[in-house]
Amino acid sequence: MTPTQATALANIAMKPSITKRDSLIVARRLARYFCESAEAIHDERRMLRRGAAVLRQFEPFTKQQADALEQQARDYGAAKLEAVRPVLLAYGGDLIRDHSGYMEALGFDAVCDLLNVNTVEREQARRDGVDDLSGLIFVHNLEDSA
Repeated sequence: MTPTQATALANIAMKPSITKRDSLIVARRLARYFCESAEAIHDERRMLRRGAAVLRQFEPFTKQQADALEQQARDYGAAKLEAVRPVLLAYGGDLIRDHSGYMEALGFDAVCDLLNVNTVEREQARRDGVDDLSGLIFVHNLEDSA
């Protein structure tokens, strides 16, 4: 997903006429997009730190280069991460506490359909007493089990 598509999804989410079903789909897609963006930044930082660790083996000759790589790792994507963090916290908090009322509005089966929960695992979750969004997504990790 591109930033333009993410912006378009965010604009859809802000429409007053959006249904709970569409709202959950948009929240899920945007959360994934922001998680992927943050993960890409962390991957790049990890790569820079590995390069610095290799250079550290040849100190004192490579100390400046290693320090520069570590500084570059700290700085890489810092502004983007700071911008993404509150968005992820907002979406995560909404999904954990279900402030938007997805389960009440859609029902267990419809939410499971939107989250691609496998029918066998869906029935197991129902027997285990899972009746909220956080139980499906965060506790039992059933999203995309189908």
